[in-house]
Amino acid sequence: MINLALNTYLHILLIIVIFCCLVAELMLVNNQISFRTMRKLSKIDGLYGLAAIIVITTGLLNWMKLGKGYDYYSNNSLFIIKFSLFVVVGLLSLYPTILLAKLKKRHKKDQLAVIQLSHSNTIRKIIMLDLGIMAFIPLLTELMANGIDL
Repeated sequence: MINLALNTYLHILLIIVIFCCLVAELMLVNNQISFRTMRKLSKIDGLYGLAAIIVITTGLLNWMKLGKGYDYYSNNSLFIIKFSLFVVVGLLSLYPTILLAKLKKRHKKDQLAVIQLSHSNTIRKIIMLDLGIMAFIPLLTELMANGIDL
C-alpha cells in the first residue's frame, strides 16, 4: 500500500512539474530570444522531458502493478481518454522541442546575441494548448477515482 501511495505522489508531483515547465516556456518564448534565454529554455525542456518519462513510468506502474489493476484501467473509457490526451500533449510538444534545439544549435554556431524566432506565435499556441489539455486531465482522474465511466 505504501508503494502505491509513494508512486502516486511522485506521479502527481511530476505532473505539476510538467505544468510548471510549460508555464515557464510560455513566459520565455517570444519573437527575439537571447542565448541566455535559449539556455534556460533548453534546461526547462530537458526537465519537462525527464518529468514526462517519470510520469509515464509511474503511470504504467499504477496501471500494471500497483493500482486497481490492468483490467480496471484498460476497460475504463475515461482512463483511455486521459492516457490519449497525455500522448497528444507529448506529440504536440515535439514541434517546439525540435525547433528550439535547432535554434540553439544555430545560436551557438553563428554566435548571435539575439535570434529572431519567426515561429514564436505557433510555439506559444502549442504550449497554451498543452496547458489546456493538462488542466483537463486531473478532472478525468478525479472522475475515475469516484468510479465514473462513460
